[in-house]
Amino acid sequence: MVGPFFLDQFSLILDEFARAGGGGSGGGSGSGEGGVLAIIGAIGYAPMYGLARLLRLGQYNKPVWLLLQVAGWVIAGLIAAALVVASVITGSFTAGFYFFFPIAVGAVLGMGSGLYSWFSKLKQSKKVISALRAAEKSDYNWNEKKLQSYTEGIFYKFQKDWSEFNTESMGRYLSPNYQNHINLMLHALNGAHRVNKMLNVKIKKSMIVAVTDSDDNDQDTFLIGVSAHANDQLIDTRSGKMLYQDKNVFTEYWRFIRRGNDWLLDGVEQSTNNYSKTRTDIQTFARQNSMYYSPDWGWLLLPADGYLFSNGKFGVSDINNHTIGFVNNVLTQAYTYEPIHVKNTVSADQYLVMQTNVPKSYGRILVKRRSRFINWPVAGLKKIQMEWGEFNAMYDVYASDMEKVTSFELLNPAFMAHLRDLPFEVNIEVVDSIVYIFTKASADISTYKALYDILLKAHKEMKL
Repeated sequence: MVGPFFLDQFSLILDEFARAGGGGSGGGSGSGEGGVLAIIGAIGYAPMYGLARLLRLGQYNKPVWLLLQVAGWVIAGLIAAALVVASVITGSFTAGFYFFFPIAVGAVLGMGSGLYSWFSKLKQSKKVISALRAAEKSDYNWNEKKLQSYTEGIFYKFQKDWSEFNTESMGRYLSPNYQNHINLMLHALNGAHRVNKMLNVKIKKSMIVAVTDSDDNDQDTFLIGVSAHANDQLIDTRSGKMLYQDKNVFTEYWRFIRRGNDWLLDGVEQSTNNYSKTRTDIQTFARQNSMYYSPDWGWLLLPADGYLFSNGKFGVSDINNHTIGFVNNVLTQAYTYEPIHVKNTVSADQYLVMQTNVPKSYGRILVKRRSRFINWPVAGLKKIQMEWGEFNAMYDVYASDMEKVTSFELLNPAFMAHLRDLPFEVNIEVVDSIVYIFTKASADISTYKALYDILLKAHKEMKL
């Protein structure tokens, strides 16, 4: 979990140590010394950063988070102090300056960076600088300060509109395609009885990081990176309970496209996207079926109820490859779900989930494929014996209300026989008016298509 992030920021850490070593824009021997110091400092930085990222998993439990921060700084402080003492004991200025001191500083920087994301990833290349200057010569709409001021205004406006479900206001500065996606996400968020409030938003830094200046102005685009902090709250609107809160600095990349003399927001990408888990085949499938794809929507729509999500936890679990749209005029979502999020791995236990809304409530129902070994009871639900023996041999049915089970249209021999004949295990769960069809995630797009076909059959059975 340390490697990719550390490599991304290595030049920034190198700059810090270069300054400590007497380097800087003037160059000279100090720059070389800074490089040596940075490499040695990494010995202290890397393990402390890794530890801090583990501690950060507890940030959504406020009392625990406070204790974890204290523990992290105590550990980093003790290590730094021990290294200073070791330096004094050796009595060697060279050993202290070139070995013990940079490791001690690296340990402190690693803890701070892991806990609070101290280092920004925003960098502007010489190529982008040149492209902006060349574009502005013939078109003032490419003026960098003007673009930066405009996009920062849109950034603040979007946070407010998102918090207030103000899609009408968003329509003035979003591209039609992105507005459709955002409308669907807000529709789903509202349907989940949640609101995501972005309070006390403050931009720390913004920078244009990519530019496309075309002869056809409608093909012009730019990407701006924004580092900011806010009081990011996800709240259950029924109970008023705060599901999670995040006050850490975050970095996002905002893509703008040009229409005439106007720039429209066409997408937002998180700097935390894990590209090793991004499924381009699912993205293509979504586009072919008039749905919208996002590699990562965080925990905004992570279900909080039911058997499948019983191990789900805000800040720990992970939802990726999120697809959303209307299928047969019914709001439908598909995504990969990882109960225990393991950063930068593809081997964690994952599920592929198709989620669809239905017009009535069935209470809670779970149709679970039987294991060849142990089949544990499901807490809070009663086991129900169905009328056909072959089905009972392959599936267990649990429910909160027997009468509602009998009205659940998918529990019929023909539909369940279809599930039985599939080459992979499929389970169904109903939580009130939401149906989840899920299986262990597969790298094969055919599994995704098969699950989508099951969804279409379920819509037909339920006359949606």
